[in-house]
Amino acid sequence: MIINSLTNHYDSTDGLDLNLVLRERIEGVNSFWLSHAGNKYPTLLIMTKDDVASLHFFPKDRDPGLRSVGHVEGLDAGGTSVFYVNSPNEPQEIINDSIVPLSVAIAVAKQFERSAKLPDGVEWFAL
Repeated sequence: MIINSLTNHYDSTDGLDLNLVLRERIEGVNSFWLSHAGNKYPTLLIMTKDDVASLHFFPKDRDPGLRSVGHVEGLDAGGTSVFYVNSPNEPQEIINDSIVPLSVAIAVAKQFERSAKLPDGVEWFAL
């Protein structure tokens, strides 16, 4: 698997601890683009902020994909939270009902590492 984040590029996750990789932060945030070697799609985007994350699965080119569905206590159900996509200067407002605990995001990443199929460790909303 290949991982591109705001801070690092990993050509292979063999021997890497995804739990540690997905906890890397720049001022409390990061984003991770996960794909399988030799293939741009499917791609899993994990945007992290402190101990929460938002997930987006892109199955193929020109497909809007699916976003995670989450219910994190303390977040306004009708509100949004700011994450960062490709740089610490590129804010992205994400609806709070798509945010999941970081532990869920890590479990989903581990599933995606084993198989390029849509992970079932989280509820998905098709866009």
